[in-house]
Amino acid sequence: MGDSDETRARIIQATGRVLARMGFGTVGVNAIAKEAGVGKPLIYRYFGGLPGLLAAYGASTDFWPSPAELLTGLARDASYARMLGTFLGNYLRALLKRPHTREILAWELLESNPLTAGLDKVLSARARETVASVTNRPAPPTGVDAAAINAVLIAAVHYLTIRSRVMKRFSGLSIRTADDWKRIEAAVAYLAQRAYS
Repeated sequence: MGDSDETRARIIQATGRVLARMGFGTVGVNAIAKEAGVGKPLIYRYFGGLPGLLAAYGASTDFWPSPAELLTGLARDASYARMLGTFLGNYLRALLKRPHTREILAWELLESNPLTAGLDKVLSARARETVASVTNRPAPPTGVDAAAINAVLIAAVHYLTIRSRVMKRFSGLSIRTADDWKRIEAAVAYLAQRAYS
């Protein structure tokens, strides 16, 4: 990795820290340059400004897990239910490993602006990339509203991991320890299996 690659990586990592701390409303190139220890012109030269920098951050595995991470352990001949359960378990663990991502997802729930819209566009592209990378992708059973069911299950993972930043319980369920998260992961896999069996 050359000096410019290392500098780019440092700027992208600084972007995550600043976004998690400040949110989208007040983040700017000055704060990110200061956090990264670089001059503002360098950010414009490498990324073209804040929107390009946010797109680069959204595409980085520091922020969002790669398709390989999300599909780890997926059997080649897995059923749709098994595929979804594997994906959701990997996704839950990936979010728990990325506290800055959870902070940014929480901010995104509170604010809608050109920066959050740009980041959402990057995340949608990453989701399509993950789906496209599944070889021999099984189809959901007919007569099941897969889009709605998947949205509810993914939203549950999002909400519980985001909530765990500040609260350690939800609806009587502890979300504090590795064992608690294993229970949640098992519950999500169970729901996927029941929905698609």
